[in-house]
Amino acid sequence: MRAFELASSFGLLVVRGTEISTAEGHVLAYGLSSTVPRGLSIAETIEIIHESGGMAVAAHPRRIPSGMGIRRASQNRFDAIEVLNGGSSRGSNKAASRMAEMRGLPVVGGSDAHILEEIGRAFTVVPDVRSEEEAIKAILANRSTVEGRSRNVKETVVYAIETNQDWIRGRFRRM
Repeated sequence: MRAFELASSFGLLVVRGTEISTAEGHVLAYGLSSTVPRGLSIAETIEIIHESGGMAVAAHPRRIPSGMGIRRASQNRFDAIEVLNGGSSRGSNKAASRMAEMRGLPVVGGSDAHILEEIGRAFTVVPDVRSEEEAIKAILANRSTVEGRSRNVKETVVYAIETNQDWIRGRFRRM
């Protein structure tokens, strides 16, 4: 894969990841080489991720309308919780962090970038790893931390307007 080659030339590590739209919200899958169908339940999606050897993460669980909600995130067998999402508000990220802490689950962060300027806004730090496999094992062993920032007030207003427009265009279906 070209991404792996480029990353190593810059001293970076690539961990394959994808965001899957389930019937109940978004789920992140790390370490997969196959695709997971959209529109399944959260539980079915997690099962496919685990059967494929990947790690299942509750993505921005409290964000409306694409998050699954704290209750659903708590009721499913996630391997980790995204507690710092660069596209989520500070309050949403704090709620996700509290849930991860209460359940004793590992944490990840991600920029959730949709434009170039958003890349790297939030990220996961995993020290002393040299491969995707080592990074995933370290996260599962609760050795990861997060850095970066949440969405600010101005970004939240823009997000709310854009999301509501998309929601209306989509005939009020879950995103």
